[in-house]
Amino acid sequence: IPEIKFIYGTFYPDLDLTILTNRLHIALHENYQSPAPNVYPAQYKKSFSILNIQKDGAAFTNEAGTISIDQETGQIAVAHNHSLTEGEYLIKVQAETTVGLTFETDITLVMSAASEDVHEH
Repeated sequence: IPEIKFIYGTFYPDLDLTILTNRLHIALHENYQSPAPNVYPAQYKKSFSILNIQKDGAAFTNEAGTISIDQETGQIAVAHNHSLTEGEYLIKVQAETTVGLTFETDITLVMSAASEDVHEH
């Protein structure tokens, strides 16, 4: 088995280059769907689950299921809501592979009120 990588981002095996896109700024209270993570080599991809979520470093209880994951693609979804507050949501995600190994990575969703003054840098 080759070394398996599991990231939110892009992996270029020929260059051994990893570009992480695991810190995303999104609008508070809005629907959102993240890009799918990459499991490399792709044939080892099986399923995904959320292990836990922290908000600003403290445990976050996702009782309403506002933050969810697509078990097949690994895409994180945030439902339209009025319950989440501004802050950084660190989501620890587990990938299960077809060979029985599991890998963990995380993605941080930085949620803040939508503003027309926000410019990307």
